[in-house]
Order: sequence, then C-alpha cells, then structure tokens
Amino acid sequence: MSASPIQLAIFDAISFWQAERFWFNEYRTTNAFTTVVGQEWYTASDWPDIATILHIDKLSVLISGNRYFMTPRTEQYMEDVSINPSWSGQPKDYSFYNFRLRFYPIPGGLYPVNVEGTKFFPPLSQGTDSNIWTTSAEALIRATAKMYLYRDTMQDDDRTQAMAQAMNFESQSLRAGTIRRVATRRFRPTNF
Repeated sequence: MSASPIQLAIFDAISFWQAERFWFNEYRTTNAFTTVVGQEWYTASDWPDIATILHIDKLSVLISGNRYFMTPRTEQYMEDVSINPSWSGQPKDYSFYNFRLRFYPIPGGLYPVNVEGTKFFPPLSQGTDSNIWTTSAEALIRATAKMYLYRDTMQDDDRTQAMAQAMNFESQSLRAGTIRRVATRRFRPTNF
C-alpha cells in the first residue's frame, strides 16, 4: 500500500522536527544498562534504547553508590587513546558514534550506566500509526504537514505562508512549554 500525499506530508513533518528538543523527547534513565568487564563497545543488543538516542547531554556510571559523570569524546580521540585493548579500569570517557557507545578505559567492573539526553521515535509507516509526535506535538505536525501540502501538492503560496506562520506559532508554543518545565527559577534571599 502506498502512502497518500497527506500521510507523506505527516511523515515529512515528523522527520523535519525529529531533531528538535522538546519536553516530550527528553529522557533520563536510571540504571539503563550495566557495563560488562572487558567490553568496550555497547550497541542496541546491550540496551535497545541506544538505537533511539538523538543526543546525549550527560552520561554517568554508578560506583559504590556515587554517580561519576563521564567526559564526552570524539571517536577520533577514543581511537587515539585506546591503544591497549587489555587495559581496563573505571571508565572516564565515552563516545557515541554510529549508534554505538564506547567507553575508555574499557570497563574493569560492572557499572550501572545512566543517560540523560534526547531520543527519536521510530518513523510511522501506516496512516493509522501514532507516536509522541502525533499526540504531544499534534498541532505542530498538522501545521507543518499542511504547509508541505499547500506548497508541494496544491502550489498555493498564500496558504503555504499562512501554514508557515501557524507552524512557527506552534513551534514557539512547544518551546515555551519545554522551558516552563525546566526548573530554572531562582529564589532570592530577603531580609526579614
């Protein structure tokens, strides 16, 4: 079954916004997975959510009840420092490349791993499918999909512009909702 222009526009709208950070695609894990002694690389077979990570804000390991945040590194850096595959210890650095996590030093123990960041959701394939984008961001996806339809299918510049404005309004609304959910307010001391 081939997708209709409306379905394609919805799929394209989700794809367009997928990399944007909103409150509903942020996540924080608690003991997502545990490292394995001597294992340097971790993939979706070790923890299925690795395949859905969009961006890692913080990654930590738990050692003796204490959380140690690891330093993000490039894959090139990891290649340069990981010259001895038998050297292991408490991991201090990590890289995330091609949906694989790599730790250095290679874990010498069993360390629970915690991840904070954003994730993406598998694409929709059927017109009846739904995910967080068609529920929590429904108005944004609807406006974006309509903009695509007016632009690409109907070739109506006026309505395209109107939907572009609606899309911008909905994206600003979601961004504002995301900011409101972040605990950034500060209390100021007062003299009594």
